[in-house]
Amino acid sequence: MKPPIPPFSRAPISPPGEGGEGERAPRKKRCRAAFSHAQVFELERRFAHQRYLSGPERADLAQALKLTEQQVKIWFQNRRYKTKRKQLSACEPPSSGRRVAVKVRTRGET
Repeated sequence: MKPPIPPFSRAPISPPGEGGEGERAPRKKRCRAAFSHAQVFELERRFAHQRYLSGPERADLAQALKLTEQQVKIWFQNRRYKTKRKQLSACEPPSSGRRVAVKVRTRGET
């Protein structure tokens, strides 16, 4: 008799064709892509000129840099998010964490 499976663990995945619908074999996690300095330089240069790429532009850039279109697309998404975060943090004044006493007035007071 097998020991019961705790509720937080995953049930084993059966081979294709034997299990219920929607079951998939687990995917291997991809390794992080290490871009070369030349690739990053070209991506940054292109981003400074153009923040969004069309499909054909993305395909041409990916081919020129020997990257996949998916890598170029994700790089541009991440770079736009990074730019947005920097702009938002530059606009917000730094919080000093100081507490200031404020007098609360009621209707009867003048």
